[in-house]
Amino acid sequence: LAGEQMTRVMLLVLALCCSAPAHVLAGCGASRVEELCTALAGELAANLQVRLDRSAMIVTAPFADLHDLKTTSPLGRILAEETGNAFSRYGYRVADTRAFMPTPFTVKDSGESALSGGPDQAGATAGMQTILTGTYALADGGVRVSARIVHVGDHAVLAAASCRLRLTEEVRRLMASAPSAAKA
Repeated sequence: LAGEQMTRVMLLVLALCCSAPAHVLAGCGASRVEELCTALAGELAANLQVRLDRSAMIVTAPFADLHDLKTTSPLGRILAEETGNAFSRYGYRVADTRAFMPTPFTVKDSGESALSGGPDQAGATAGMQTILTGTYALADGGVRVSARIVHVGDHAVLAAASCRLRLTEEVRRLMASAPSAAKA
């Protein structure tokens, strides 16, 4: 009887594990920025609500500090760069915003962010249809990172993903210029 109950419990656990999506099982957590960005790009590609024209350019914007959307940090710029790189591996054309002068984003004293100044400015300036952007914030003993693919014309979110980055000394240094990180 005990062996039969154990078999039932094991089958139940197996059924629950098989029914959960892979990203739930993985918890979308990472200890390295590159791992996190690869996971974000995979979720974005899987979560797209509409089919994007792979010949149309996607512009990346520095990820903003969630507590002050007008600021970013070296971490925000690396998140945008690496998530864009990972997303391009899915066959999408990702524009290098450094090629646009002036930048399609509003430049602020502490950084630049598509979230802080109308995304239509990027579309009008650069002829882009979508923006890959996001936010980051200290939460749950780590850094919560959210990424989105946003349609420039109507600001609709076409895909979203979020992951948790382990808070290491390197990540702390990269966040150092963000005011909310310094307070925490």
